[in-house]
Amino acid sequence: MTKQLFIIAGANGSGKSTLASELLPEENLEFLNADDIAKEICPENIESVKISAGKEVYKRLNLFFENNVSFAIETTLSGSNYIKTINKAKELNYNVALIYTFLKKLVLSVYVLELERAGIMCRMKMLFVGIIEAKRICGLNIKI
Repeated sequence: MTKQLFIIAGANGSGKSTLASELLPEENLEFLNADDIAKEICPENIESVKISAGKEVYKRLNLFFENNVSFAIETTLSGSNYIKTINKAKELNYNVALIYTFLKKLVLSVYVLELERAGIMCRMKMLFVGIIEAKRICGLNIKI
């Protein structure tokens, strides 16, 4: 079976987590998300454990690579560490797919962030342009 690394990337509030929650369950993939790990460490104050959560992401990432596990990771691509991750995945014969999320309007992105900060759970259909193409390229079982 081919090993897969799906990188779900985009700006804050662009719908990365929502997209992952809609697409990944059917694929039965492990999912790395620093915010989710921060919630595991300290649900009352995730901001206080961002560094610890980031370190834990890399521990789990290395375990997935060591165990030849297919997985997905969420990122804003704001640092250079993901270049190293992609190169390592390629060295280990992973297929790497980048899915980039975005919103057409910055105002909508800011609104989604404000809803999240207010603690309002917001399930919305993604404004992800090219989702059918992502299905074709990545082989995901996307239902539209």
